[in-house]
Amino acid sequence: MPAPTGVMGRSVRFLPRVISNSDWTAIPATSTLTSGITRGRGALAGEVHDCDDVRLANATVESNPRRVWDGPTVYFSDNDTNPLPDLSREQRGTSLLGTYALLDVEPGPVRVAAVGYNAARAVVHLGSYRARIFPDSVTLVTFRGMRPWQAPAR
Repeated sequence: MPAPTGVMGRSVRFLPRVISNSDWTAIPATSTLTSGITRGRGALAGEVHDCDDVRLANATVESNPRRVWDGPTVYFSDNDTNPLPDLSREQRGTSLLGTYALLDVEPGPVRVAAVGYNAARAVVHLGSYRARIFPDSVTLVTFRGMRPWQAPAR
């Protein structure tokens, strides 16, 4: 089919990742943020992986500036078909799925970082990113191991 007059026939392919309206309210409610995400604020969510793209358990995630809500980072259960907020993971971090969420975050730039522990129980930097929170939206950040540009200079 010919392109309409004045259009070069170009297209953009975009595969969005979305959540349902019910998840937008249910996840905060089951995470003790019963009032929900404040209108005009957003959320940051994603997964923590290692350099081989394997999901990591027991990783912790935090942001700066910190979210407005004083609750913990939300970590999810390891049920791959229906991961739910798991409040018992607050002190342990991510489950086998490596999933997390920061709720009620002010819009604008934010730095987010993930840390874990190696076999010797030493803290290991798993990655950090500069992201942007958009009002009434979820920003996704998946850590895929520390990148060369994130390594400290020696």
